[in-house]
Amino acid sequence: MPKLLYELEKLSRTTVSINPKESLDVARYAQSRPSPEPPAQDPVSVPVIEPSISFKTFDERKTRRADLPAELQAVYDECASDFKLRRGLHEKMKMATTNADRAIYRQRVIETDARIRAGFAEIDDYLTRQAEEKAKADDFKESTARSYVSRALKKAKLTGAQKATLKARVQALQAHCCTLDAKTISKLQALKIL
Repeated sequence: MPKLLYELEKLSRTTVSINPKESLDVARYAQSRPSPEPPAQDPVSVPVIEPSISFKTFDERKTRRADLPAELQAVYDECASDFKLRRGLHEKMKMATTNADRAIYRQRVIETDARIRAGFAEIDDYLTRQAEEKAKADDFKESTARSYVSRALKKAKLTGAQKATLKARVQALQAHCCTLDAKTISKLQALKIL
């Protein structure tokens, strides 16, 4: 409110030049003229303008606290409280009267923003890892794993990397409850994979 009063007072001291030969005192003009009525508009014909700037806001719908482990829930809570603190500091910075006061609030806003970004970077890293693990689990194809196992067992010699990959494919088949025939099991036991 003080900022608004300051701006209105500043405007009342200015004069507006309509013609080069005459000038108009804004304060006297505002007092002498009645305020015009806004034109009536049909509510249906009012265009909706979407903002071109997107603001980052604390939105729980994007990252649910309940989906996070306990240690990240604490980080999430700190980010939420820091977000509210940052908004308050920003409002105080706008209301500050001197540059020195604004500089103090600006520094505190920057520090709080850095803590929020670091916390959400940690949460985003966890969520990214979870999504990658889920994608890997969803990528399993039984036919591909069975084909690799049968082709690898036909080879005379297997390298260490091939044995490791073969073991991983066999474990993936077992994890997805796929059955292996007796011949395949005996060959895998001979290679010490099972």
